[in-house]
Amino acid sequence: MTLTKRITLAAILAGLAIGGCAGPSLSDIAKDQAQADKIRAKAEAERLSRRQSAMSDEIDATPKWATQVPMNDGVGFYAVGQGDSDSLRVSMDRARLNGEFGLAERLSGAVSGLAQQRDKDGLMGRQEDYKRLIDNLVAQVPVVGYEVVRQESKPIQGRFHSYVLVRLPFDSINRVLHEQEAKFHDAEVKKDFDALSERIDKLKEEAKARTAPDMVGPLTPPALDDKI
Repeated sequence: MTLTKRITLAAILAGLAIGGCAGPSLSDIAKDQAQADKIRAKAEAERLSRRQSAMSDEIDATPKWATQVPMNDGVGFYAVGQGDSDSLRVSMDRARLNGEFGLAERLSGAVSGLAQQRDKDGLMGRQEDYKRLIDNLVAQVPVVGYEVVRQESKPIQGRFHSYVLVRLPFDSINRVLHEQEAKFHDAEVKKDFDALSERIDKLKEEAKARTAPDMVGPLTPPALDDKI
C-alpha cells in the first residue's frame, strides 16, 4: 500500500471514530423519544379537552324543545332541524333544510308501509310505479306545505347554531295528493292515489286517538312563528 493510500485510510478511520464518539447514544435517543411522546400526549389531551368543552357548550345551549321530536298528532308530522355556519342566515337555511329532510323521512316511512303491505297481500301488481308515486309525494309536500312551528339561533364557539321545529300538516299532504291525482286519468293510478289518501287519513285518526285528553296528554305546539 502506498504512503498516500495509508494516509487517506487513516484519515477515514479517524473521521469515523470521531463521528461515532460525537453521535447520540441509544440511551439519549430513547430519552428524546420518550419526551416527544410525552409532548404529543399532552397536546392530544388538550385537544380533546377543548373538544369536550365545545361539545358541552353546544349541549348546554341547545334548546330543550330541539332535543325531542314530538310525536305525530292530529295535525301532522313533526321534525327538528339543526344547522351551523359563520353566517346566521346560512345556519337558519341549513336548519330548515335539515328539517325538511326529517319530514320527508317520516312521511316516507309512514306511507311506504302501505306499499309493503299491499305487495305482501298480492294487491299491487305495479310495485315500482307505486313506489315512484310515493317518492314523488315525499318530494313535493315539504316544498309546498310545511310550517315552521318554532325556531331559535345562538352563537356557540364562534359559530351560529340554528334550530327549527317544523310541521307537515295532514291537510297539506292530502292537498298535494289531489293535485297530483288530477294529472292522471288511468283508473289503476287513481286507485293508488286513493289508497295513499286512505293511509294518510288513517294515520291522522290514529294520531288523534293517541293524543286524546283521556289517554296521553295532547301535544300543544307553540304558536306558529312562520309558515313556508
